[in-house]
Amino acid sequence: MKLNVIRISGFRSFANATRIVLSPQMTALIGENDGGKTACLDAIRLLLGTYNPTEDDYTKLAGQPVDTIIIDGWFEVSSDEERQLLRDFSAPIMEDLHVIASASPLGRVDYAVDREIPADPDLNVDLPNLTIPDLKSFAEQNSIDVSHCQRKEQYVDILARWLQSQPHSVGPGPLPKQIRAQFPSLVTFDSADAIDPEQTISKVLRQYAEDEMKKEKYAASIKHIESGIRAELYRQSRSLEKFIKKYNPDIESARVEPQFREGSWLTGVSLNLAESGHQSIPLNSRGEGKRRKVTLGVHEWNSQLLAAQAVARHDLIYTLDEPDTHLDYGAQRQLYGILRQYCHTGIQMVICTHSLNLINRMSLDELVYFQLDDQLHTIARKFASNDDPDAEWAFVNQIGSSMGLDNATMFHERCFLIVEGPTEMNALPSLFRVCYGDAMQSYGVKLVNGESSGAARCLAKYLNANGKRVTFLLDQDCCQPQSNSRNSFTYDNLSHDGFDVAAQVVFVGTKEFEDSFSDSVLRRVATTLKPEQSSGTASRKIRDLRERLASDPNFKFSEKFAGDVCGTSKPEMGKVLGKTVKRKADVPDSIRHVFDNAVRMANDHQEESMLNVLDQFKSAIDRLLLVEVSFFSRDDNKVIKRKCVPLDYGPSRRAASTASRYHFMDLESDSLPRYHVLSLLPEQVSSLKLLDENFKPADYITWDLKKSPWFLHRDWGKFS
Repeated sequence: MKLNVIRISGFRSFANATRIVLSPQMTALIGENDGGKTACLDAIRLLLGTYNPTEDDYTKLAGQPVDTIIIDGWFEVSSDEERQLLRDFSAPIMEDLHVIASASPLGRVDYAVDREIPADPDLNVDLPNLTIPDLKSFAEQNSIDVSHCQRKEQYVDILARWLQSQPHSVGPGPLPKQIRAQFPSLVTFDSADAIDPEQTISKVLRQYAEDEMKKEKYAASIKHIESGIRAELYRQSRSLEKFIKKYNPDIESARVEPQFREGSWLTGVSLNLAESGHQSIPLNSRGEGKRRKVTLGVHEWNSQLLAAQAVARHDLIYTLDEPDTHLDYGAQRQLYGILRQYCHTGIQMVICTHSLNLINRMSLDELVYFQLDDQLHTIARKFASNDDPDAEWAFVNQIGSSMGLDNATMFHERCFLIVEGPTEMNALPSLFRVCYGDAMQSYGVKLVNGESSGAARCLAKYLNANGKRVTFLLDQDCCQPQSNSRNSFTYDNLSHDGFDVAAQVVFVGTKEFEDSFSDSVLRRVATTLKPEQSSGTASRKIRDLRERLASDPNFKFSEKFAGDVCGTSKPEMGKVLGKTVKRKADVPDSIRHVFDNAVRMANDHQEESMLNVLDQFKSAIDRLLLVEVSFFSRDDNKVIKRKCVPLDYGPSRRAASTASRYHFMDLESDSLPRYHVLSLLPEQVSSLKLLDENFKPADYITWDLKKSPWFLHRDWGKFS
C-alpha cells in the first residue's frame, strides 16, 4: 500500500482538519520551526499503529484539550493487495482505501475503514471471523441454502456472494485485521539517530530480520529461525564496513557487532572504529561530526540491502526528521543521493528538512510548506494545480529555474518584485539600499527579472494564486489597454490573470523606467560612462531626447539614452544609474512607492509574530534567562539554532543601516572568539524560546556601558 493522503485534526498544532498530499516517492515537509512538521510524522505513526498519543498531543482550544484526535489516511491499493483482500474480506474495498484512526481522551485508538457495507445494519458482519455454527445461523435467518456446504470456506463464499447482491452504502466500519495486516511497515529515523549510527544500524537490521522471517527457508522451528537469522545479520553487518570507509577515508576498519539476548531477537549493536595506526575506539567516544558521516554510510548500506532484494518495497514507509542537521554542503548532496536510492527501491519517503540544498533538488510537487496562523494552528499547503499536474509542475520548475528562482526561494521569500528587464535588475538593488539602508533580501523582497515573457507571466500568476505576495514595477506604456503586444505584462493581461492592478502594479516614467529620473541624475550617469563629453553636452542631448519623447509615441528613450548619450548597453547603464543616486530624494516617487509596497507586503503578516518575539526577548532580559533563538543564517544558507544571552534591541553601531536588530551573546558559535555578539534583523528570527537557565551579566558584559548604553531598559544593577 502507498499512503497518498493524510488528514490531521485535533493533534498538537493541527486544530482544524488539515489535508496533506504525499508524493509516491519522496515528500519533504518544509517551513517554519514548530510549524507542525514533526507532528505530521507522528500523525503518520499514529495512523499506522506505532504511536500512542499522550495528554500533550491533544490540541488545546481556549486552554482546553479537544475530545478526540482524528487521523484519516487514504491508501492506494495494488492489484495484488486487492485480490488478497477480496479473498479474506467479504465486502469489496474502496478504490482508495480510507482508514480512520480516532484517539479518545484516555489515549485509546480505534480504527475504522470506509467500505461498501450492507444498507441493513443486521447484515454488517465479518464472515471470515465467524464460526461454522454462527455462519449456519446467519444463513438460516436470511433463508440462504447452505445444505451442501461442508467446509467453512464454502459457507463464507456462498454467504459473501449473497451479501454482495444486497443493497449497499458507503460508510465506516470496524477495520478488519486482514486490512490492518496489509498496512505498510513504518521505519522512523528521528533527528537523534543522525548522531547515533548504532541506533540506525539496529533499525536497519530489525527491518532486515522481519523481511527474512517472511522467506520460505525459515518455515521451520523457532530455534532454526533464530539461529539462521542471527547468522544472516552477522553476515550483512560485515558488509557495512566499506560504506563507512567511503564517507570516512581516515577509518581503516569498522567492526559491527549485533547483540542478542537468549530467547530474543536483536537487542542492539556496537560499532568500533579504528583509524590507520590506532587501536579500535567505540563509536560513542567519537565527535558528532564523525558520527553523522558514519550514519550516511549506514543509510547507503541499507539502500543497497534493499536494492539487492530485487523487489519493489511498496510495503515500506521511511520517515526522517531533519537528517541533514549540521551536515556540510557536500554531505547534504550525498544525503540527497542516498534518499533517492531509497525511492528507487519503492520505499515511500517523508522527511522534515530546513536544508535549502535538499529543497532545491526536489520538484515542487514533492514539497509541503508548513506555517502557523494567528492562532498558532498549522496550515499546510502545496502550490495549486488545476489542469495537468505533472506538466504544470515541470513547467513551473523550469521557468522558475530560468529566472533564478529555486524552490526554497519560491516557498520562503515573502514578496516578489517583478520588473521588465536587466536595466531595472541592475539599478533597483542600489536604489533600494539608498531608500532603506539595507539590501532587499533583508526585508524579505526578491527581485525578479520578468523579461516581459509569457513564461514569467505564468509563474507570476502561479505565485499570486498560491498566496505569495507579488508586486510589479512596469513601464508606463504597459498601462494602456491593448498596449505593446510583445509585452506579456500589460494591463489587460495582468487583470485577466487575477492581479489587482491598482494595488499590485506601479507604472513608472512618462513611458519607460529610464525617463523617470531627473535630468541631473541622467547627466551624471552620462558623464560617468562617457567622461569625454561635458555636462553641458550631456544636458543638451537629454533635453533633445525628452522633446522627441513628447512628440513621438513610438520613440524609445531608453535605447537612445544608453546608446547615443552614454555609449553603452542598457544593462551597463542600469548599473551606473543605481550607483549614481546617493539621495532618497533623487529616487523617483513611483520607484519609492513600489519599494514601500513590497516592504509592506513582505512584513505585514509577520508584525504580530515579530511583536511576540520582542515581548519574549524583553521578558528574558528582565528575568535574566538564557534563550534559544532560531534564525536564518546567510553564511550557512539555512535555519540554525543557538543558545544565547539576550543583550539588547536597537540599531547596530557597526552597521550603516539604522534598522533595529536583536543583539545576543552567542554561546554556541563554531568560530573564535567562542562568545561573540550575534546581531539579527527581526525578519531573520524564526522563533525565540526562553530556557529555564539563568545568566549573570558580569560574565559577559566587558564594554563601557557609558559609551555604549542599552536601548532597552533593564534592572541589571551596575550593568543597567
